[in-house]
Amino acid sequence: MTDSHYTPVANMHLAADVAERTLHIDASKVLADLTSSMGPEREYVGDLGTQCTPKISEIRRSPMVHPQIASAANGVQAGNMGIMHLISSPKSVTPRTLMIFGDSFFRSLLAELARYWRKIVFCRTPFFHQEMMAAVKPDDVLCGLAERYFASTRPDTERPHFLAYPLMHGRSTAPDAMFATLWDEMIDANALALNR
Repeated sequence: MTDSHYTPVANMHLAADVAERTLHIDASKVLADLTSSMGPEREYVGDLGTQCTPKISEIRRSPMVHPQIASAANGVQAGNMGIMHLISSPKSVTPRTLMIFGDSFFRSLLAELARYWRKIVFCRTPFFHQEMMAAVKPDDVLCGLAERYFASTRPDTERPHFLAYPLMHGRSTAPDAMFATLWDEMIDANALALNR
């Protein structure tokens, strides 16, 4: 109602569908458990609601948070391109690693996707970055952009190095406290240095 993105309940179902199609698993038990243990109703103001004066809110319910998730982002300031979000989920259904090249719609799914993948590396970009593939060595890869970005999408041959985005756009970064730890666990810095 007040957000251009999906609700938490929709994210729960979308992540289950992605997991079923990508991992060839049955997510029905996970969904049944989540549905039976939904969190309380809470007031929420989305990205559309914040544009109104006064702000418009809605009431939402959310699934319970998956246990023991470690989550951290690189903290790109005042922009989207170049955001990197790392997730470690030791209680996931599979031990697999997921690489995502996409936009905020995929980023809003991260907490739900962590129910199925042990490690997730999300890169906010319209491109497929071979240097990140070499550094992460994922088991699975997802790419996706909202339709509104299609008109400005360029060929992958024009992509910059993913880590150059903040520098190219003159944006500072303020990484979350756990970012360096998760980076060391998930990113092969030597492979990253050798690939462009």
